[in-house]
Amino acid sequence: MMVDPLRASMNDEQIQALYMDILLEEGFRPKADDEGDLVFKSEGRSVFIRIDPDDTEFLMFCCPNLWKCESEEEELRGLAAASYATATTKVAKVSIVADQAWVSVELFLPAPEHLRNVLTRSLGAMHAAIRNFVDKMDEFQKEDEPFKSGD
Repeated sequence: MMVDPLRASMNDEQIQALYMDILLEEGFRPKADDEGDLVFKSEGRSVFIRIDPDDTEFLMFCCPNLWKCESEEEELRGLAAASYATATTKVAKVSIVADQAWVSVELFLPAPEHLRNVLTRSLGAMHAAIRNFVDKMDEFQKEDEPFKSGD
């Protein structure tokens, strides 16, 4: 396997700095959290980029705490909506973590600077998965509402 000399020479702090510069160039306001992840807002939602020091080619965008499931029944609907959103959105995954829906986009980058090439489309996929999940949850909620005479 051929090793990219640029990647081999970059540690996770350098990758974090490069990602931060790219995000700033694209108009985001990223901040590093205590775990070394980059946190920023996209379309009004908190998003973070996970930087894995053991796998610097792996890139994960994550939107945590999208939807809180208030009951066991709602969690079951959340699982069905997550399955639907994952199946209908390229590269995005929707998961129920504890009682919260999380959305992620996970991919491999051959070099850290390639974030520029995938940033817009990756965030677009994340927001598409969010819409698909929320739309399905709203659909489930409407199905549960009793019919009211005169409406």
